[in-house]
Amino acid sequence: MWEEKLAPKRGGKAPVAAKKKTEKIVNPLFEKRTKQFGIGGALPPKKDLTRFVKWPHVVRIQRKRRILKQRLKVPPAINQFTKALDKNLATNLFKLLLKYRPEDKAAKRERLLKKAQAEAEGKSVESKKPIVVKYGLNHVTYLIEQNKAQLVLIAHDVDPIELVVWLPALCRKMEVPYAIVKGKSRLGTIVHKKTAAVLCLTSVKNEDKMEFSRIVEAVKANFNDKYDEHRKKWGVRRVEGRIKAQLSLLHLLVPQSARSCFGFVEAPAVPDHLIRLVENFLYQMEEQSFLDRMISNLRASCKYYTGYPKDLGPSRVIPFTSEREFMQLLHEGYPVVVAFTIRCNLTKHLDKVIEEAAAECYPHVKFMRVECPKYPGFCLTRQKKEYPFIEVFHTPEQAANQGRVVDPNVTKYSVKVLPFNYDLSAYGFREFFKRHGIQSSEPK
Repeated sequence: MWEEKLAPKRGGKAPVAAKKKTEKIVNPLFEKRTKQFGIGGALPPKKDLTRFVKWPHVVRIQRKRRILKQRLKVPPAINQFTKALDKNLATNLFKLLLKYRPEDKAAKRERLLKKAQAEAEGKSVESKKPIVVKYGLNHVTYLIEQNKAQLVLIAHDVDPIELVVWLPALCRKMEVPYAIVKGKSRLGTIVHKKTAAVLCLTSVKNEDKMEFSRIVEAVKANFNDKYDEHRKKWGVRRVEGRIKAQLSLLHLLVPQSARSCFGFVEAPAVPDHLIRLVENFLYQMEEQSFLDRMISNLRASCKYYTGYPKDLGPSRVIPFTSEREFMQLLHEGYPVVVAFTIRCNLTKHLDKVIEEAAAECYPHVKFMRVECPKYPGFCLTRQKKEYPFIEVFHTPEQAANQGRVVDPNVTKYSVKVLPFNYDLSAYGFREFFKRHGIQSSEPK
């Protein structure tokens, strides 16, 4: 009988023929075991942990210095050390210098031993001064000033650079050929030292004079004759991708008329996603008060908003000069906030907050800064042991009639002390004044 085959249902998958599994031939002698990386188990695979290495302090300084030189505009006096002698000319120069290497310690010991033996035997010793490379910054400077130097070589990576930054100018003034060569260690190998900042040749042998004159002419053309050009050329900073993107955004936001002020000559390439971002931002900026409302909301709602850097105008903080002027300020009829500070890194934030609060509360509240090291007598009268601290002077009469001249005979003021760990922000001062009934702004 024929078997009736049913068609597959609609929407269902057709039956798939089962694949035959090929059985792998396993050698029973070698049993497969999965690695266990727990305690006492197999060693974990090696990873590249370069990013997690705490590099030595010297290496970190070198890398930071290299990045800074790429990010900043380097002045011409330092930038000239990036223009070193070309490779072919440097190779010929170092071949010549190797012929005039000074003697090392072993050679000197041997020479002195032979000289002592000759003197002991009563023989006359001929001591002719050899022609060698001179080294040492003070020695080379003396030879340049005496016009004895015929060629000066300066390393490009001397640290600190101030040691040799003036040397090209001196060589040009004394009309001495000079060249900047890559590698202070390379110069050091010539004179049997680890490093050498400067080398100098005073003379050469007759057989090397032709080659030496050829090298000197090339050095003069590359350095002495181009000194004025190098003196005016600043080092161009290398801008990374993130800064380029910010400049692209700025270029779109700055109007066409004002682009010359920002140094834009032509528009940089702007990615599409940045263009969309700017379009959305400009769409929100159609209302002129959008940015102002955003900042005012931040100032009103955010407790720790400072908004640095901002243009606060002239400083409204009065420096303390004498107790007499302080009493006159108290009698003007305004509350006075006095900050007893010590100028140091720990109080930089406090100084900024006082400047902002003084500008915001002017003229309803006066702010004064007392530098304790200058006026220790006045600070000792406050009988405080911990600095810095803030005191607020005001009277009930001032609270009622703020801004009017008070009776000068009033000597009692209620003093509120704010410790250094108080909420250090303009918001904190506003809340303090509100709590104690002190008017710090125009009534709405």
